[in-house]
Formats: sequence, C-alpha cells, structure tokens
Amino acid sequence: MDRSRRDRSSIMATIVSLTSLIDVKARVHAMEEDPSDNHILACAKEAGEQFIVSGDHHLLQLGHYKNIRILTASKFLEIQRISKR
Repeated sequence: MDRSRRDRSSIMATIVSLTSLIDVKARVHAMEEDPSDNHILACAKEAGEQFIVSGDHHLLQLGHYKNIRILTASKFLEIQRISKR
C-alpha cells in the first residue's frame, strides 16, 4: 500500500474511533434557508455537544443553537489551543 493510501486509512481509522452513533429523535426547525442543516443541529442537540465544526455558511451564520457554538475548524482549533494553556 502506498503512503497516501496508508495516510487516508489512518485518518479514517482515527475518525471512526472518535465517532458515536446517535439515535436522533429530536426535531429541529431553526434553519429556514437550508432545512437540511436542521439534521445537523438535531444530531448535535441529541448528543449533548458543545460545538458544531463546519464550513457550511448557513450554519456559520447562525453562530449558535441553544448552548451549541457553531465554528469553523480554524476557530475551533484556536479555542482548543487557548484552553490548553
């Protein structure tokens, strides 16, 4: 297996190890501009998450939902670096 394929496999294995399946029962109707984003909000709400990390401009415009902050990956990493100091 070439290096790039090993790297992709390693990344996927890491993602899978950090993943939890959530049985989403909550219904959210916060996104009128892009109703498909409501599924993301419902999943985060059901999982009790603090953050949604996304590049989706509709979610980023919302900025937060309930107690969930919606951030770009770079902003999330910046917050994580600051909190570890």
